[in-house]
Amino acid sequence: MISRATYLALAFVTLACAACTRGPAQGPKEKAPLDAMAEALESVPPEGEPDAHGDWLVRSLGAEPPTLNPITSSDASESTINQFIYESLIQRSPKTLEFEPALAESWDESEDHLTYVFHLRKDVRWHDGKPFTADDVIYSFERIMDPEVDAAPLRVYYQDISEFVKIDDYTVRCTYGKPYFMAFQNCGGISVLPKHVFDNGEDFNSHSAARHPIGTGPMKFSKWETGKIIELEQNPDYYDEKNTLFFKKMLFKVITDSSVTLQAFKEGALDTVGLNPEQWVRQTSSKRFARNANKFAFNQTAYNYVGWNARRPQFEDKRVRQALTFLMPRKEIALKVYYNLARVVCSPVLPDTDYYNEKLECRGYDPARARALLAEAGWSDSDGDGWLDKDGKPFRFEMLVVAGSNTYEQIATIYKEELARAGIDMVIRRLDWGAFLQPVQSHEFDACMLGWSLSIDPDPYQLWHSSGADKEGSSNLVGFKNAEADKLIEDFRVNFDKDARVAMLKRFQEIIYDEQPYTFLFMSKALMGVHNRIVNIHFYPTRPPYDLREWFVPAGRARYTEAP
Repeated sequence: MISRATYLALAFVTLACAACTRGPAQGPKEKAPLDAMAEALESVPPEGEPDAHGDWLVRSLGAEPPTLNPITSSDASESTINQFIYESLIQRSPKTLEFEPALAESWDESEDHLTYVFHLRKDVRWHDGKPFTADDVIYSFERIMDPEVDAAPLRVYYQDISEFVKIDDYTVRCTYGKPYFMAFQNCGGISVLPKHVFDNGEDFNSHSAARHPIGTGPMKFSKWETGKIIELEQNPDYYDEKNTLFFKKMLFKVITDSSVTLQAFKEGALDTVGLNPEQWVRQTSSKRFARNANKFAFNQTAYNYVGWNARRPQFEDKRVRQALTFLMPRKEIALKVYYNLARVVCSPVLPDTDYYNEKLECRGYDPARARALLAEAGWSDSDGDGWLDKDGKPFRFEMLVVAGSNTYEQIATIYKEELARAGIDMVIRRLDWGAFLQPVQSHEFDACMLGWSLSIDPDPYQLWHSSGADKEGSSNLVGFKNAEADKLIEDFRVNFDKDARVAMLKRFQEIIYDEQPYTFLFMSKALMGVHNRIVNIHFYPTRPPYDLREWFVPAGRARYTEAP
């Protein structure tokens, strides 16, 4: 599906790092969490208990989505909900990773890879009963490309389309002006919105339908109580029986504190819970917990990082950015904060894939090397007050972290102490997710701690091409500019030879490694607990790594008949 990268702050809140509690007074035993990984498993249905429809699935959201408009939103909580409401022309099978029909029942591709014709299903209706047609597809594409619409991160994937037109009510044609190896999945991956709902004169960016979404998917929106709950219910008129969920309702409770979330799970108020490493190792190992829940650990296709805003004078020099990475004690953090349930990364490409440059060796903790680089860049303690300065200005900056993510706060606290020892004053500023986005997207920040999800099919354009460096709302948050990187990114997109693309992306990673626009941090394990009445849970190399269409509660184990 479309490889739009997604802000992960929310994902970390809901899954891996969710509002982690403080680390233990004494250091954890290094090998204990690795042993605990043996608990990663699949939950298969018990013999003799048939599949059953009707129970509810109650989950939590670490933060409330600002909108449920999939075109203007770029956060993980929106995707968590909208994946059941809105659909695309095609979908990727989590089992085979091949693309399958969704709103399009078939398609044709020209030999030059420039033209894609999608033949739409004729039996699909929106949740309000109106028929789905080609007009909805074209309208959705036009909104993405509308410069007045807040969809800059998404727009970069469609900028080379020369036309996207309606052939008839159930046929559309997408034509690219130049080849793009991801053209098919991007044309087919548009989240399709109902034109008859949105095209009523209201401003698209603040349209009321973003609070009351109407889609074609297997679940219908039914309720949103601000700060409390978002509720979906099964769509009885869904056209594709094999993709219908077993659950009659899905409830998402807004709980921003991970300790409260875990307690709610233990009390039976939630069916799933994202666990942080400490919760995984220390707070969910009792026999009582095991009687009620299964624990799952799986690889998360995402990384977190500290982004250095190169528009700020103290971060202009790559030697400074390299020094700041040398001052990040990542191995210590991996042990103390992540209990070794995380892997240090130094590249924006999914490790263990063909594209990953395995020759890059992540910079280790090296304060002496950092001080030397800072001195080369002109930073010294000229007045003897213990703080570095240059041109009469002290080396001081503000680090933005998302409030509620105690894992991020722990990392920032450890880092602040390391920087202080090197003569750098870092101030930690905690902001709620909504407040956090404003300075980041407008580029009015010094440094920030965030995460990105990674796609099986990488395309670095959205985050790293210089065309977004001076564009407010773009995903090039740190203002990265490099002419060779631009050329590699542009050539990468139009090349259908994978070996050539692999070579380009490995060179691109070398540039990123040298420039250090980010201090890359970790890919952490995603840790999750699921009530053991829910079965048939399997994991795949997709995002999300499981398929809720498979989950069910066997007959006789149903729990909910009214809102918990």
